Amino acid sequence: MQAKFEPTIIILSAGNGERMQSSIPKVLHKISSQSIIEYVINLAISLNINSNHTHIVINPELQYHKIFQEFNKKYKLNKIVQKERFGTGDAVKTACNNIDSLNDLVLILYGDTPFVKKETILNMYDKIKAGSDLCVIGFNSNNPTGYGRIISNGQNKISEIIEDKEATTIQKEIKLCNSGIILTKKEALCDFLDKYNRDDYNLNYEFYLTDIVKYLNLKQKNCTYITAEEDEVIGINNRHQLISAEKYNQSLIVDRLLSNGVTIINPETSYFANSINIKNDVIIYPNVFIGNDTFIESNSIIHSFSHIEGADIKNGSIIGPFARIRPQTTIGKNSKIGNFVEVKNSYLMENVKAGHLSYIGDATISDNVNIGAGTVFCNYDGKNKHHSFVGEKVFIGSNSSIISPVKIDSKSTIAAGSVITKNVEENALAIARSKQINLKNKSKIS
Repeated sequence: MQAKFEPTIIILSAGNGERMQSSIPKVLHKISSQSIIEYVINLAISLNINSNHTHIVINPELQYHKIFQEFNKKYKLNKIVQKERFGTGDAVKTACNNIDSLNDLVLILYGDTPFVKKETILNMYDKIKAGSDLCVIGFNSNNPTGYGRIISNGQNKISEIIEDKEATTIQKEIKLCNSGIILTKKEALCDFLDKYNRDDYNLNYEFYLTDIVKYLNLKQKNCTYITAEEDEVIGINNRHQLISAEKYNQSLIVDRLLSNGVTIINPETSYFANSINIKNDVIIYPNVFIGNDTFIESNSIIHSFSHIEGADIKNGSIIGPFARIRPQTTIGKNSKIGNFVEVKNSYLMENVKAGHLSYIGDATISDNVNIGAGTVFCNYDGKNKHHSFVGEKVFIGSNSSIISPVKIDSKSTIAAGSVITKNVEENALAIARSKQINLKNKSKIS
């Protein structure tokens, strides 16, 4: 056996997922803003940096889906297309027939089982090092209906795995269930697969990978199991399970944030994406959405009903309530983005204040700028986006429109109600509004 843990990893993702009732392939549905399959891919990467040893079995629908093709570019996946599906055993056999060389160990993962921990897989490896030819992950369930049952003969050894629909009444009372995840020696797997072809499949035209346990026992091989918590090995087959998985993963994210020193006033009302990074002493009020690729530094406050995604919030900033921070935005140190302010694709430096009712799009805002209520950066001309620059200590009066692209130099002031279409020089007062005329005795009110 190889000196270090470097298995051939096969991810099974060729199922149709009919129970999702969706035009989107099952494994591309999202949990905490991340596709189910991406959790499994990241697990494989954490176990085996050499991506050449990770293979994913997919169906033609998944092969040509735009989101999956993006994953393929990002992770450089070794794809194996299973055009006809005859069960998990057939999927693994198809994979092995298309892999040039298997490593000493083969790990079978499932594309719809996102929460398996690296530590759990390494526990399986410990069983192999101790003499097992095969190890599976089991779990105890109070509601085992639908799961295969592990038939154990004691001391964590398995004699057989029985699928739920083939189990006897007595076997259905067993609470120890099969997750499907298997770590096996190459020789044991190949020996089993070589004995079967499609003429040997059961009456349902399916070839179960779980039959390997019974087969290896007949060969006097050593089959064992370890147990994990049911939530860790949950497989997602329908929308109800997708909701359960989301709730579970939200609890994991919240636990991580709390352990890192983040205060979350009411976690049940807020939503956190999987890829966020929030530092200690951040306070998050109820009813907040924090989406993918958001970084929030210490001592910041996120008030209720704020929506943040793809943004970098620097130390000591205050966001909201009712603020929207869109992707490619940096909010600088000690800045304040108040209620009903939207910021998109902009870089705000330190001590910037936009208290209320403004839109800042495609702009660079320097230190100590005040943006008055109702200010709009008009960045889109109907065809192209344009960028504006605002220098230090600029004061922009309320209800102003900045028609991009313009440059507003430091220490200048924009009078309230102005429409700025030209550059403003340093320390200037820019007034760009119609002259007020009062006509005496012309009011129509009697």
